[in-house]
Amino acid sequence: MSDKALHIVGVDRSSPGIEKLIARFEKRAVGPERVADRILEGVEKGRYMVFTSADIRIAYWFQRKFALPYEIAMRKLNDRLTAAAGDG
Repeated sequence: MSDKALHIVGVDRSSPGIEKLIARFEKRAVGPERVADRILEGVEKGRYMVFTSADIRIAYWFQRKFALPYEIAMRKLNDRLTAAAGDG
């Protein structure tokens, strides 16, 4: 298991659908050391909001500027995860 391991309580990690989603997540995931460094940097600079990666910053911007499309996209992603979790 990589240092970017994804753990979802009650989900069988060996399920084919879940394995595919985990592999996709781990390609883009930022390691815990990098996240910790970014958080500490943000705290030291007194920032209210700390973005741990560029995709998080983009998602936050999209959420604020396009609330309804963002909500629809998140619901679809949630439906995909729920469906994949049901494979096992």
